[in-house]
Amino acid sequence: MYSYPWLANWIRFKRIGNNKYRVYNYLFDKKYILTKESVDRLRMLDGDTDPLDIYSDLSEDEVYDLIEKYEQAGLIRKGRFLIKSFPTINYTLFVPQKTKTTRKICKALNLIILLSWLPLFAVGLYSFFNTNSWLMGYVDNYEMQFILGYIVAILLGLSLHEISHTISCFAYGGDVFEFGVMLNFIIPGAYILTNEKKIKNRFSLIQLFAAGIEMNFLIAGISFLLMPLYYYSLSMFFFTIAFMNSLLGLFNLVLTGFLDGQRIFEKAFGYCGKNSLFDSVEVIIHSKRTRNSLRKKGIDGKATIIFSYILFSFKLMMPIFILTDIIIILFGYIL
Repeated sequence: MYSYPWLANWIRFKRIGNNKYRVYNYLFDKKYILTKESVDRLRMLDGDTDPLDIYSDLSEDEVYDLIEKYEQAGLIRKGRFLIKSFPTINYTLFVPQKTKTTRKICKALNLIILLSWLPLFAVGLYSFFNTNSWLMGYVDNYEMQFILGYIVAILLGLSLHEISHTISCFAYGGDVFEFGVMLNFIIPGAYILTNEKKIKNRFSLIQLFAAGIEMNFLIAGISFLLMPLYYYSLSMFFFTIAFMNSLLGLFNLVLTGFLDGQRIFEKAFGYCGKNSLFDSVEVIIHSKRTRNSLRKKGIDGKATIIFSYILFSFKLMMPIFILTDIIIILFGYIL
């Protein structure tokens, strides 16, 4: 744990003159112009060096004011908590280093995920339905297997889901600023901070957004294949992992504002509006004036309204998935 503030990992510098730099804050999507001296000193903030030593020509109050200014601009950070305000907590685990070797490894891993997830999931399902694994018969320690399987499924599914996004982003030349864990109300999760602006190919972006879902189905497929090998001892354990990761994959395909499904849909159909697709949809749904304006455009406007209602209905799938998850937990525990 660093003792002092350090330069934020989502900051990039570009020299634009003899004594000026353009500073990019990719997290806040902002740009700043700083002098070369300011940038040199900013880079010296490494978490181990006292800012008072770096800015020795300034008074203590001036240094603290400057550090506060940099922190508010998102140029530096003072701890591993990216967000620490109810109901959300984001905690940074590690900052990946982008090297040529890392990119080569990520390219290979990304290709493996891309080519293997569907065949393995299909073969896993075939094995599950054609070896009577779904009957399972008598299973030792049914409840314990279910509980352990559920815990492993969530931890493995969420972490590898985000790591797959990281691998894909590196593979296609994007930036990965950090990887961490999060808690939203009581729901655990994982997150990555990336910059995909360098990736121009549409297919690459679609695959980047879909990489986590592919990993969930890959885990499910492998787990289905392992069930017959441990028919009595661990079949419920592997079934729970397979089922929950299948559910996670489907859940992330839901076309709603913060899941992968929306980004895949937007990129696949070429949506490039300033706001997210669902922000535009909600404006149409809730604004009578906007709908009336669209109706005047004829069939295209009316089709846009109908399409907006269809997309908006996908939000209803969110509570359905959550309710299904709760029922599965209760059902497994009771049995």
